[in-house]
Amino acid sequence: MTTVLKHFSSSDLLSSLAQEKAHVVTRVCSDEPALIEAMKEGYDVLLADGSVPLGPHFFESGGRLRRVIYFDIGLINRVDMAAATRCGVVITLPRTRSQNAVAEHTLALLLTLQRHLSQALAIGRAGSWPAGKGPVEHLRGGELHGRILGIVGWSRIGKLVAEKSSALGMQILVHSPRADPKEIPHPMLGLLELLEKADVVSLHTRLGPAKHRLIGERELRSMKPTAYLINTARGALIDEAALVRALKEGWIAGAALDVLEKEPPLPDHPLLHLQNALITPHIAWNTSEVRALEMEDLEEELRRAVAGESPLNCANPEVLLSKRR
Repeated sequence: MTTVLKHFSSSDLLSSLAQEKAHVVTRVCSDEPALIEAMKEGYDVLLADGSVPLGPHFFESGGRLRRVIYFDIGLINRVDMAAATRCGVVITLPRTRSQNAVAEHTLALLLTLQRHLSQALAIGRAGSWPAGKGPVEHLRGGELHGRILGIVGWSRIGKLVAEKSSALGMQILVHSPRADPKEIPHPMLGLLELLEKADVVSLHTRLGPAKHRLIGERELRSMKPTAYLINTARGALIDEAALVRALKEGWIAGAALDVLEKEPPLPDHPLLHLQNALITPHIAWNTSEVRALEMEDLEEELRRAVAGESPLNCANPEVLLSKRR
């Protein structure tokens, strides 16, 4: 029987069917040394939640491990893929199912910025409703209809954000150097030109060496002082020090971020203490619908691991190719 170690305590990650097909042991491990020690008991498969980074030492410590199954695609940056591949360990991920959830969260952040909802909700909860039109001027928002949304990255999420925003009457501009302009029903612009024209800029591009801190001081200074910046992609796309200055000095009106370069941030991170910065804790993907689909993939990956079949979604397929030779 295949032996499986689940190193976290969540109880909703395995069905009775999976339990019947494999010997599953739950042992909470809070760091890599503890996980390495647990793996010495001899497990074929590790169910990982990303709470413990898997570095070279983990993969090189030996043992029977042949497959690591992650239940969230966003956790892949927690594993040393080169070390896993070098040691012949297959890394699997659920298929990306969260595009609509992230797009909807982007719209929620946009509406929260435009209508000053975080401040309004705080006032409402406190019961300190201002009387008359004068005292509520600082809560006066703007309508989305007719505003210009600049989308950076014509990804599947970017397309959904464009579709949903268009339905609200927004005008769409796109910056995506690799995309075919013939396949995009919106004006394509260079990055700086898009930043200059947009009322709202939303990031939906992948992170790579060339895009590290894609939005820095030059880019932020190019934006309108009334514009907003939204990031539900990757934290490192933005130079956070430059963003702090932009928000403090009024280069832009505000920002809404679901991702930061370092997560979780330290309590004294300046972005956490700015009134014109909205921060959500990397939850854009987090809906019950996405969770259910991820669990389906997890169950299928575990079934395939137990049966010795190829994974549904392998992050390092070169391991599979080497095993076939």
